[in-house]
Amino acid sequence: MHSWVAQRETALGALALVLCTSVTGCVMYKDHGTHGAPGADGQVQVDWLVGSAGCEASEVTTVAVTIGPDTEEFPCDDGGATLTVPAGTYDVQLQGLDVDNIARYGGDGGVVVVDGDQTTTVPTVVLSSLPASIRVDWYFENAHLCSANGVSDVEVTLFDANDVVQGTSTAPCDDSTVTLTDIEAGGYAVLALGRDADGQEVYSGESQINLLRGDDAKIEITLAAE
Repeated sequence: MHSWVAQRETALGALALVLCTSVTGCVMYKDHGTHGAPGADGQVQVDWLVGSAGCEASEVTTVAVTIGPDTEEFPCDDGGATLTVPAGTYDVQLQGLDVDNIARYGGDGGVVVVDGDQTTTVPTVVLSSLPASIRVDWYFENAHLCSANGVSDVEVTLFDANDVVQGTSTAPCDDSTVTLTDIEAGGYAVLALGRDADGQEVYSGESQINLLRGDDAKIEITLAAE
């Protein structure tokens, strides 16, 4: 092959491969190697909205953006950020943090493919309030053990302000704890019933708690004989 022909084909191949036929006309196939330098870092643009009323009303001061294994934090009022990460495929997660650095809101940005030397834009992520959880521990007023008090299981029930059951969990008395999850923010009454081997209530206790978005709360309930 003549050298000028080889040089011409090399130059064309670096930009595009063009195929022409009488049926399809001309179709261009781009060289994907021109979309980004292999191994180079890329940029990810992430924008966010917090709840229906925004950062201040939601009491969110900072948004933590997690792309793959790395997390960076930005002022919530910025409304967005650009992160530099190695080329690759990553999950994108956002958390809205309050002034005490507690996650109160969260959002899923899906999966992003990052090309080297390119900027990839994630669709605007809407952060919604995170559910709370309660760890409920119990002990007996008389300081005796479960077996001495004839209690086999403890049933914990969560009532909202309208006295509607929002969650319940039962555990062996000797476990001394249960955890209720996926709870909306609000005020609740927590009722613990100590049941004997026949399922009869023999001990009980109650406590009140007010939960904020994303709370990981803990309460203790004293069980007294019926």
